[in-house]
Amino acid sequence: MTRVYITIGIPASGKSTYSKNRVEDIKGKAIRFSSDDIRKAYNEPDHAEVFRIMRKGLREAIESNYYDEIYYDATNVNRKRRRSLYREIKSWDKEVEVFGVFFSVPLFESLKRNSKRNADEKVPEHTVLRMHRQLQVPRVDVDCDEIIVKGIPIFEEVSEVVENPTRVENIFNNMNHSNKSRHWVAELWLSNTEHECLPWHLEDVFTHINMCIENASSPNLKQVALFHDLAKGITKEKDETGYATYRGHADVGAHYLLNYLGLTKYIGSSIPDHELDKVEVVHQHMNAHNELGQKNIRNNRLSEAVQHNLRVFAEIDSMSKITE
Repeated sequence: MTRVYITIGIPASGKSTYSKNRVEDIKGKAIRFSSDDIRKAYNEPDHAEVFRIMRKGLREAIESNYYDEIYYDATNVNRKRRRSLYREIKSWDKEVEVFGVFFSVPLFESLKRNSKRNADEKVPEHTVLRMHRQLQVPRVDVDCDEIIVKGIPIFEEVSEVVENPTRVENIFNNMNHSNKSRHWVAELWLSNTEHECLPWHLEDVFTHINMCIENASSPNLKQVALFHDLAKGITKEKDETGYATYRGHADVGAHYLLNYLGLTKYIGSSIPDHELDKVEVVHQHMNAHNELGQKNIRNNRLSEAVQHNLRVFAEIDSMSKITE
């Protein structure tokens, strides 16, 4: 059976190194398609044309029935575009197995690696930040058949805290701030901030998270509560009036939970569906404050259980505030 590996990650997160090493290890029955390589080889600045060439090569490789493993090496941060690619692959050969390989690396680590690249390979720092905020987690049967997580674990020192959350500060109190985790600690600690978005929140972010944990009635929802706003620091932007917005915080919060599941709790094995459903609740929690919409439910395969948890958590999120 042919296996296609779609890399998902920001610049300098390890995607190309991983893909190149895998192709070299397999020797002969594997091939890699890289957006960066195609851009250089064809001297092609047009983004759409690069991916047209890339998909054409991918289709020819699949239909040749020659390769055991095919690597589709690009950032692929957007789930909607990955969903389109997944459906195309299945239309070419429904027996192909598609893996979403998610690279989870802290922003500051990626920026450090990016700074050491050759001048023509460097990505502007603001672009790396934007993509980190926009990186969306994969979902089984939506954009892949199975999820693989690679990168730097966030929570291996504090797994008990993550499994049984009571206060968000306990994450930092129990981390040893080793060299491996220091960039993650710095990124997460940014969320220890005032909301600055009156009248929606008078309390600071950590207080709101702790209120959500306290108001959640089940272990699963307490874990959702811990992660749902944990990325507000890295996504915070203020306008000229001082009003803060947090675009992408649900995407990054889901990323953090997937990091824990893939690199600590289930390292070396498949992540169970019920755990991935929690990731989806974090990813979708802002949508739950309005109508989820039938198109969203259908496209992202939101089960009745996921929809129920989204509705319940929306109520928890709304009530967990200081109002005076």
